[in-house]
Amino acid sequence: MATTEVMQLHSAGEEPKPRFDYRGRHRYLITLETFDAKPVFAGREEIRAVLGVLRDQSLVHHFEVLVYSFLPTTLTLLVRGKEEGAHMKSFLAAFRTAASEATAPVVGSRLWKRTYRERVLRKTEELRKVIRDVAMIPVRAGLAAHPLAYEFQGSFADELSSLLPRPQRRPGGGPPRTSGSNRLSRPPRREGRKNDRPKRRER
Repeated sequence: MATTEVMQLHSAGEEPKPRFDYRGRHRYLITLETFDAKPVFAGREEIRAVLGVLRDQSLVHHFEVLVYSFLPTTLTLLVRGKEEGAHMKSFLAAFRTAASEATAPVVGSRLWKRTYRERVLRKTEELRKVIRDVAMIPVRAGLAAHPLAYEFQGSFADELSSLLPRPQRRPGGGPPRTSGSNRLSRPPRREGRKNDRPKRRER
């Protein structure tokens, strides 16, 4: 079958626009899926291992993790380059490889699906709105009544609770109704310091 190639013509003296090179202080919304949709992130230890890798690689590659959210078969990230040399593709490749190695004893050699989804946020997009959209993923999946009631999401940059609306209070002035603990999981701290281990959500 013959193939058709589309050639883009430029006016005389006009320089073609350079391709986006994923380098700089840009913000990216990234969704990674597990290989064969295995529910790898239903386990607390696997999540903690991946969070440790995410913390280390974000520091090495100069990225800020604004929000992360785990579902059993997916990980959604909102990240931002902290300097002009921050290269998202290099950061993501290193993270995926290191996360696969960290979970290999349990998962095997293949953690991630080969492809992933990524979107570069426009400068006009409100950051808080995107963070809230990500934090609502487990709520839409039926895993929590409110984002703050879900333990497997958080932020390395700030307290997620400061970026989200509070749960509505129950009639009569009682405490807000949530399912499980509203204490968000944090990345594991370095050795020698007390680990803040996420607690399993009560069912």
